[in-house]
Amino acid sequence: MSKQEKVNKFLRDLDFTQQTFSEDVTVNRSLEVRRDNDNVKAPQIGLYQTDYAIKSFVETVIEPYVEQDGEYIPVPVMYASPEKWASVQRDGYMRDDKGKIVNPIIVFNRTGMQRNDMRFNKVMDAEENRVLFQRKYNKFNRYDNFSTLINTTPKREYYSVDIPDFVDITYQMIIWCDYTTQVNHLTEQILYWSGTAWGETFKFMVTADNASFETTNGVGEDRTVRSTFDMTLKGRLLPKDINHQSNQRKTISPGKVVWNTDVTTNINNSSGSAADPFVNLF
Repeated sequence: MSKQEKVNKFLRDLDFTQQTFSEDVTVNRSLEVRRDNDNVKAPQIGLYQTDYAIKSFVETVIEPYVEQDGEYIPVPVMYASPEKWASVQRDGYMRDDKGKIVNPIIVFNRTGMQRNDMRFNKVMDAEENRVLFQRKYNKFNRYDNFSTLINTTPKREYYSVDIPDFVDITYQMIIWCDYTTQVNHLTEQILYWSGTAWGETFKFMVTADNASFETTNGVGEDRTVRSTFDMTLKGRLLPKDINHQSNQRKTISPGKVVWNTDVTTNINNSSGSAADPFVNLF
């Protein structure tokens, strides 16, 4: 075995240091950018964001209220915990910590979620199926006289984010009031905004339908009027961490490209030297 063959065998053995039958995973150094010195947070869209979008939109945009005794009373909006929702389904109304029926009030709860196949978008490789954003200003693209002298173009800072999964999330909303006119008014207010985008930071289209009305006036019980309807939210899900890695990647464009050429007098030289150009990025 010649010296060159021994060198080539040694180099091949270096590719199988972790496993015997497959090469080691190569690390792309261009993606190894430190993130502890920037203030750009990785986006996260979860079930909490979808629940908060409904609650905040009803409170700040719709601003439900009822009129009683010549006064306008704002109606509180609450997301029911599993324990509260179970008691609501059992009793038909909601009580506070002292056992008193709470009227008026709007309560909603998440009932289900399913994948939206009509908006399925993960048909490409995960490395290519990403959204790219450019930061308008950073410390690398400052204009100065020195950059002009050495003919260096400004460096651009890019952030790429994974594309989220599209899902349909179903909710059930219940409205309690003392009078039928109050329930009708609140139901009309909410159904008017059906089919529009709800939320503040993240906006989702919400549709409301299948409304039903019920009046409870039993002997020895408090009179309550209730309206129940279903809601469907066209949501997105994007975890903050995917495979223990952030869903956001940072890259910086090269500021200068220098072309060099390696020339050899004999292309059949066994040393492996060839006339292949290579690039230096600065």
